[in-house]
Amino acid sequence: MRRKSDKKIVLIDFGAVKEINVLTTANQPGTTTLTVAVGTPEYMPSEQAIGKPKLSSDIYAVGMVGIKALTGKNPGNLPKDPNTGNVIWRNEAQVSNYLANILDRMVHEYFPQRYENAKEVLEALGLTTPTIRPKPKPAPQPTQTKTVVAKPQPQPQLKPNKS
Repeated sequence: MRRKSDKKIVLIDFGAVKEINVLTTANQPGTTTLTVAVGTPEYMPSEQAIGKPKLSSDIYAVGMVGIKALTGKNPGNLPKDPNTGNVIWRNEAQVSNYLANILDRMVHEYFPQRYENAKEVLEALGLTTPTIRPKPKPAPQPTQTKTVVAKPQPQPQLKPNKS
């Protein structure tokens, strides 16, 4: 989709998940929650397909879009490694190892091996600089000050002039 405000192409609707709560009666305490995955199966990671999406599930989908763009093949038509479940696609595209490694991590079958968010992907691509958090400055220590109370000094009494 092309965004009207700046004419940039953007992706939308990844990870559209609808949660349905089943109402219970007094005789059936507790709530059952079902998650219905919505999306195109070829672009959906396995954890989302079984109704347990993770934060990195959208990263998988975007990676699959990239692989389709490079190979021209629908991700569902690409083979998967029988041992890892990872998609095999590199032999179908001419791409640098650098970019291929990033895409492989984006579409890794085991979700903890994926990038956690889009910012990490952009950093890997060199499209943004890593956020360097400055070390917090130590809080100023309260200084002890000595309070000096001035004692009134007796004033000499003036003697009246006897003139």
